[in-house]
Amino acid sequence: MNLNKSDGRQRWKEEDMASAIKAVQNKTMGYTLAVKTFNVPRTTLRRRIKKNQGSNKGYLGGYKPTFNANIEAEIADHIRRLETRFFGLTSVELRRLVFQIAEKTWATSPFQ
Repeated sequence: MNLNKSDGRQRWKEEDMASAIKAVQNKTMGYTLAVKTFNVPRTTLRRRIKKNQGSNKGYLGGYKPTFNANIEAEIADHIRRLETRFFGLTSVELRRLVFQIAEKTWATSPFQ
């Protein structure tokens, strides 16, 4: 890795960043001490740690899922059984079905 860059960008090693991330996540160092010890930029360290922690929420996007995994699997199996019997659902019929299931299971949904 060329550390003699003229533009001043990324004058740190990727291994140092990985070590700093581990140290902060293991709570052996705070952000300030990790930045000084490993000579990495604070904002990049914060961004990378935040990116790693944000992936554990269990769902995509900004909305929480309406149904749990079991109910979603049941709906998917029902749709597949209907399809094998040549009785496919349109997207409107599928949305109606899901809305009815949400009402019957008392799920908190964005449909209300």
